[in-house]
Amino acid sequence: AAMEGYLALLMPVILLACGAWIGVLAMMNVRQRQEEIGIMRALGYGAGSIGFLFLGRSFLIGFLGAVLGFAAGTALALSLGPGIFHAAAKAMKPDYVWLAGSVILAPAFAAVSSLIPAVSAATWDPATALRPE
Repeated sequence: AAMEGYLALLMPVILLACGAWIGVLAMMNVRQRQEEIGIMRALGYGAGSIGFLFLGRSFLIGFLGAVLGFAAGTALALSLGPGIFHAAAKAMKPDYVWLAGSVILAPAFAAVSSLIPAVSAATWDPATALRPE
């Protein structure tokens, strides 16, 4: 019971840290692609198109992470689980409800975490983005 309370307190902190980390990585990606963003803006791509590119990338990475994480976790559970949990070994099987949930939630979480960097990229002025340093 004490462990459940501790984990219930720790889980939101871990989720916030993961969301912040995704946001930082997305902002680093935006900064590294500043020149490309400036060129796209100068060629006439709108803020929505550029924002969609960055949000779409985050969404795709979240989707791939969910699928690969489910596959790796299921493979580990099925290969190592019976040796650890002898009583439940025969009942172990993949639970595709978890896959469906993670395929929906992980991409959404990644996209929301990348929202500020995507808006930042979308609103950059091409002249500022292409200015030599």
